[in-house]
Amino acid sequence: MKKIFTSSIFYILFVAFFGFFAYHKLKKEYEFKLFTAANTLGCILPERVIDEAYQNKAQNLIFYDSFMNKANQVARIHQVTYVYALILKNDSLFFVISSYTENDLRKDQVTYYLDYYPEGPEIFKKSFKDKIKTPIYTKVADSWGAFKTIIIYKKTALNNPYLLCADISYEEIDHKKYNIIYISLFIFSIIVIISLATSAYEEKKKLKQ
Repeated sequence: MKKIFTSSIFYILFVAFFGFFAYHKLKKEYEFKLFTAANTLGCILPERVIDEAYQNKAQNLIFYDSFMNKANQVARIHQVTYVYALILKNDSLFFVISSYTENDLRKDQVTYYLDYYPEGPEIFKKSFKDKIKTPIYTKVADSWGAFKTIIIYKKTALNNPYLLCADISYEEIDHKKYNIIYISLFIFSIIVIISLATSAYEEKKKLKQ
């Protein structure tokens, strides 16, 4: 009995370690996806678009439509929900560019150049005001859903600030978290069954002797 108890403690610790390691790995994986997605958007975003947004200059429709398609490609390649860039004018947030999903098209929630973002969480404005030096990972909730978000502060050559952002839906994150829990429980169940079966077999051998 003591042997079973000791083995059970060992197995519980093993499964707990497995769950912790898998969760930590998942967290790092999502942060890497967000970081690379936001920076890739920064690589394809012409600074002149940011500067012109501050001047309320219109964009060529063909160019902008092509640019939105590129943003969608960035989101798809890096497996994130959204990539987008924001500016702050008169203490109000505006989109410069944003990718979109099929669900956005159905709900008419696609955001375009200089669309006002009234529900933008305070963390975005704070990032502008604090001129953050390193990327921030945070939780953002709005009418599009709840997301794990990265915020990267940038400036153009003309000293116009903007934010590069990327989101991953918490629906997706939670789904993978639950998978980790299910796998951990499955492994634990298998180990317990094997342990009990082994112990029962050993007890049976002793009785025969």
